[in-house]
Amino acid sequence: MSNRSILPMALVTLLIAPGCALAADPFVGKDHYQHHCAQCHGLEGKAGLPRGPDFTRKSDPGNGLMRSDSVLLTRIRQGGIGCPSFRGVLDDLQILDVVSFLRSMKR
Repeated sequence: MSNRSILPMALVTLLIAPGCALAADPFVGKDHYQHHCAQCHGLEGKAGLPRGPDFTRKSDPGNGLMRSDSVLLTRIRQGGIGCPSFRGVLDDLQILDVVSFLRSMKR
């Protein structure tokens, strides 16, 4: 193999590997969700508090899990109506782990 063919393969590997290493983990997210979120949002993702988001797939497109990962990340990081900010409590990857767990729940 020549150096000219190795370089493109090395570049592709370097670009893909970090994305794989940072992929959200729903199993880790479940632990974070149960520890930080379940007492208000319920074990099944249905809000137990008034005006809380419903994390079921049947929810309104502007609510719950119908939002993009980046919107959910920002919302969890900043907090919302009645929900505390998790900035400094969970890092961004941990928050994405929680989002991944919620998206993986059976409905």
